[in-house]
Order: sequence, then structure tokens, then C-alpha cells
Amino acid sequence: MADQRNKSILLFEPQTKGHHLQYLQYLIEDFLAGGFDVSMAYDRETDKAFQRIETAHPGLLDRTNQLNARRGDDPLKTAAECLEESGADELFLCCLDEVSSKLFRKAALGPRPPKALKGKISGIFIRPRPLDPEEPESFNLKIKRAGMNRLLKEG
Repeated sequence: MADQRNKSILLFEPQTKGHHLQYLQYLIEDFLAGGFDVSMAYDRETDKAFQRIETAHPGLLDRTNQLNARRGDDPLKTAAECLEESGADELFLCCLDEVSSKLFRKAALGPRPPKALKGKISGIFIRPRPLDPEEPESFNLKIKRAGMNRLLKEG
């Protein structure tokens, strides 16, 4: 018999300023409506910010597994730790832009993201400059594109 459990996802959002919190609320609602088991990792030092979600949507956060994303300076390492801790099938970076520049530059030079994340990362890329052929070519952009292409080829 096939595994009948819901697909699980970890929403990783260490930022709570500006649009981040509102986007996180929408993502929680949509993934729950889609039948996912939702875990979220965020900076637990900002619990007051989440009171706004709870006030507007009572019980919404109670339907998620909550983890602390405040663990160090490397967001991908933190995301990998949170993914393992949550047991989720997939990692969703609510704002891929927060890690993409560093990730792509490092990949161009050799270092890769933690192996636990291979094939499990998705997210919202708000300003995907390395993907935009209209973006003016610069040395920095060339490095990012090389790293991005290397990661895409490796899966």
C-alpha cells in the first residue's frame, strides 16, 4: 500500500519586516489549503510580529509546526538543520533572494549547499537577476550565473 500521508513542506522565513510576514501568512494558508503538512522556521525572537497573524486569522499558526530559524550566520545551513528537524519533504524559501547571491557566488567557486537540501529547495525569487537576459552584464552577474548554472546542472 502506498504512503497516504500528506506531503510536508517547511516554509523558511527568517525575516519579519515589510512584506515578509504577509507573504508568509499567504503561503501558510495556501499550502494548508493544498493539503500540505506545514512547518515554518522563523526568528522566534520576533513572536510579537506573529501575533498580528494570529489576531487576523485565529488558529492558523496552531496548524503549523514552528521552529526557530535564529541559529547562526549561514541561512542555508540553518535551513538544512530545520528541514531535518521538521521531517518535511521540501524546503520552501519564502524569499529566495535572501540567499541566492551568496549561494550562486559560492557555487561558482566550488562550495555547494548542504547535501540535505539537494533536490528539495523551492521558493519565490522576487528579483531573479541572474535569470534575466536583459540584465546588464557585469563581473558579479557572470559569477552568479555560472554558480546558478552549475547548481541547475547538478540538480
